[in-house]
Amino acid sequence: MKKNVLLVLCALILFTINCSEIRVNHDYDKEADFSKFKTFDFLSAPMNIRTDSIAMKRIYNTVALGLKDKGLTRVVDNADLLIAVHTDVRDQINVNYYGYSYSPYYWHGYWGPGAMGVYTYEQGSLVIDMVEAKDMEMVWRGVAQAALPSNPDPARMEEGIKVAVSRILDKYPPKK
Repeated sequence: MKKNVLLVLCALILFTINCSEIRVNHDYDKEADFSKFKTFDFLSAPMNIRTDSIAMKRIYNTVALGLKDKGLTRVVDNADLLIAVHTDVRDQINVNYYGYSYSPYYWHGYWGPGAMGVYTYEQGSLVIDMVEAKDMEMVWRGVAQAALPSNPDPARMEEGIKVAVSRILDKYPPKK
């Protein structure tokens, strides 16, 4: 009995780890000189976009700390870079088909259809855009996507934001 409980617990842990995998992409202007960017400020979000202000505050603070670690300084006027942060949450469906398996009457040598698992989850996206303030041209974009936990507590949300922002900013500045 304990062995079965342990197997189920291990399966749930692996499921949670797989669902929390963060995928990160980035793109940038290959002609931009990233060494000249020393300061930044945030672009304000359009007023018609409804966002979770608590989460956005965490995201902005984490991005500001990450950019500070990259050697950039936040200024109010005349920033070299303007940072735009976008978030999105979408419902996703995952279907797993486990192939063929023996039927309950395996002694007859019958192969039957395998099991199929279907579940829904929310996928969150975090996009960080960097715009050169002088000519308002985008020079860099980083995107992180991951399955969101169904009932996150504030500590888990904050940790998820830190990991996502860190993974995005690992790609900045781009290597030539």
